[in-house]
Amino acid sequence: MSQLNVNNITKYTGGEVVVNDASEDVDFRVESDGSTHAVFVDAGSDAVLIGKSGNNDTDAGVRHTTAGYTSIVCSGDTPLTVNRLASDGAIINIQQASATIAQLETEGTSLEIKTAGNNAIVIDNTGAVTKPLQPAFLAMASASQDGLGNGVTITGEFDTEIFDQNADYNTGTYTFTAPVTGRYFLSMNYSIENFTPGSFQRLIVTSNRSYGGNSFMADDVPDCIAVIADMDANDTAVCQWYVWVDTSWDLKIYPNSFFSGYLVA
Repeated sequence: MSQLNVNNITKYTGGEVVVNDASEDVDFRVESDGSTHAVFVDAGSDAVLIGKSGNNDTDAGVRHTTAGYTSIVCSGDTPLTVNRLASDGAIINIQQASATIAQLETEGTSLEIKTAGNNAIVIDNTGAVTKPLQPAFLAMASASQDGLGNGVTITGEFDTEIFDQNADYNTGTYTFTAPVTGRYFLSMNYSIENFTPGSFQRLIVTSNRSYGGNSFMADDVPDCIAVIADMDANDTAVCQWYVWVDTSWDLKIYPNSFFSGYLVA
């Protein structure tokens, strides 16, 4: 019959068992039938280990130190399993100072990463990845836009949103405002009429710089500009045209011309 010997490093007090109350450099180890270190307290390193004896991140098991470091290491091709037994919902909460900043959730057969309670990334069971909060917009011109003659600059009146993911496009000012610093793909596609073959400028104008330049084209010919632009948070982008040669020219922007963009990186 096995017997537990209680000595000077183990004592009973006030309804609890205290091991190593004197804080001596004495390890504490619990064995199971198949493991010599089912639970192991490495006294000298102030670490609690489960299923391992080495205070490292190379042996399989759980490691926690009094400095607040915790690691879980799996061996070989054995995966770490996190199983939510109840219905869909959060399986991992990521917190900072006890406040949740992100969650990993399940929804049917989809995996969701949430920030501030909203889906930031969704991966479905086919492997398709969507980013519901990623800035992306497409706006079209609902009517013809007249009045572009010699020496006149106009801003493209793309006043009808087809979509505006993250609500960064303003249909009143025809302006896209970058919500975060990054690289943005911006595109303008348009057709013109009432224009004698000649030269004019068409630009995507951002807070940092303008993209585009002179265009030499005839009436009723489509044209486009596309660029990956560097934009800081709160920088803006609009589309503009400028005729600079002949006062007899009058450029009219066709309806269904469009301005679009999205955050790339």
